[in-house]
Amino acid sequence: MKKWLKTWSTLGLFYVAGTLAAAPLTPAALPYLPEYWPAHVHVKQETSVMVEGSKQTLIPAVPGVLVRITEEGAVVDFGSNGRHILPIEQTDVIAQAERLRQANLAEHQASLHTQIGDKFWRWDGENLVRLGSDYFKDKKYLVFLYAEPDDASSIERVRQFSRAYEDIEERNPTAEVVLMSAASKVQPFFDQDAPTFPVMTWHMSSGYIYALDQQPGERPAVVITDFSNRIIHHPDQGSPDWESVDLAEWIHNIIEQDQQKLEAEPLRQKFLERE
Repeated sequence: MKKWLKTWSTLGLFYVAGTLAAAPLTPAALPYLPEYWPAHVHVKQETSVMVEGSKQTLIPAVPGVLVRITEEGAVVDFGSNGRHILPIEQTDVIAQAERLRQANLAEHQASLHTQIGDKFWRWDGENLVRLGSDYFKDKKYLVFLYAEPDDASSIERVRQFSRAYEDIEERNPTAEVVLMSAASKVQPFFDQDAPTFPVMTWHMSSGYIYALDQQPGERPAVVITDFSNRIIHHPDQGSPDWESVDLAEWIHNIIEQDQQKLEAEPLRQKFLERE
C-alpha cells in the first residue's frame, strides 16, 4: 500500500477516501503554475541576508513583492532590504498559492497588476497623459521595450513598434507594449501623429527596471512577460531581424509557443489533470 501511494505521489496525485484528488502544490511545480503565484509573500522566520555588504534581517511580519518563481527559488523584492532569491520552503509562497487555488482564484490580480497601478503614461503628441489604474486589467502579457532617447537605434526601434502598434493590438489583444526608459525625454521616440503606447513614468522607470529583475542588457532590447512577471522571451534568446520582422506576428508566435510549452510541461500537467 505504501509503495502504491508513493507511486501516485510521484505522479503528483494522492489518494483520499477511495478517490483521486489534486496533490498539494509543490516547489517543483510552482514555476509552471504562474496563475497561482501570489503578489506578496513573507519569510516563515527571521532570515539574515546581505544588502550592499551589510547584514540585514528579513522578518515574517514584513511582506515582500514576489518578482517571479524559478527553479532556483522565489525571487522576492523586500524594498530597502533588497531583492533576494529564497528557497520556496523558507517562504509562505506555497500556503499563499494554495489559498488562491482553493478559492479558485486563478484569475486573481497577479503581481504586475498590483505593482504598476497608475505609474504609466501615454504621449498624445504634445503631452504625457496619465493612464488610469484599470488600463491593464484585461492584459495578460507585457512587451517591455527598453530604449534610450539619445540612441539612434533605440529611437528607430521604438518608431518601428509605433508603426506596427495597431497590428500588434489586433493580433495580440491580451498583450500591451510598454516603453521603458530611465530618461525623462519621450518626444524623440515617437513620430508626429503616429500611434503611441504606454510609457513608464520616467522617475519610476529606473526603480522598476531593478525591481522587475529582467536584466535586458544593452538597449534597445525586448523582454516579454506574462502578468506574473514570468519571462517568456529575453534578449539572450535572440532578437528579431529588425529589417524584415513582422512585429505583430513575432510577438504572437512567442506567446503562442510559450503557451504550448507551458501546457505541455509534465509537472504542470500532473498537477492540473486532477483539478
